[in-house]
Amino acid sequence: MIVGDRRVPVIQTGYKGMYVGVVGWFPGEENPLRYQRVPLDSRFEDSERIKSIFIRYQDQLETLGLEGLELRPISHPSGNRFVGSEACADCHTTAYRIWKEGVDGEGGPHSHATESLVEPGERTWVKRHFDPECLSCHVTGWNPQKYFPYDGGYVGLEASRALHGNGCENCHGPGERHVAAENGDLDVTADELVSLQQQMKVKLEATLCMECHDLDNSPDFHEPGAFEKYWARIVHEGKD
Repeated sequence: MIVGDRRVPVIQTGYKGMYVGVVGWFPGEENPLRYQRVPLDSRFEDSERIKSIFIRYQDQLETLGLEGLELRPISHPSGNRFVGSEACADCHTTAYRIWKEGVDGEGGPHSHATESLVEPGERTWVKRHFDPECLSCHVTGWNPQKYFPYDGGYVGLEASRALHGNGCENCHGPGERHVAAENGDLDVTADELVSLQQQMKVKLEATLCMECHDLDNSPDFHEPGAFEKYWARIVHEGKD
């Protein structure tokens, strides 16, 4: 960067404090300064000072609530509202079971997404179910990258129990009209019924998953062959 008539080096430490910059001084060499950006990964113990700051931050988010953060539900681009994964279970029996229990029956990772915020594991050590950046991919009915809820989406742990977990609609879109039409609660023609069914179908590709499994939160998902590996844990196709 040029400041006035001087060239001033700028050191970037990455996004969201995930790296630290290390500058080395090697006197006597032609270019004595060397720089390395080091990822703050699991090689380093958590800082107790930073942990306390982060806990206070989560407490502030709880006190403010979504309204205090000026996060109010907006209409989904489709115009539909979210209804929750249980509404899919009657027709999509196998897919719902896999979402709930996983392919191996030991628990579906997506269905327990909200629970992992409320009862965090060893490496997360603080409840985060008031944090929009976490809620966006751990509940149903939020924009995964812009951190706000859609109409009918999750708004609270007790108020939105049907929307716990990263549900079916996060990939397939809000199912209000589709479910109502299938249940006979919405008067549609045969062609309209088929159109609503087609709207819920998605193309199987990694980019859809990367809305949540981004580099910040799931760097392993971006390794070669990762999509196929993870898809095998939740594979579900067809109506039943």
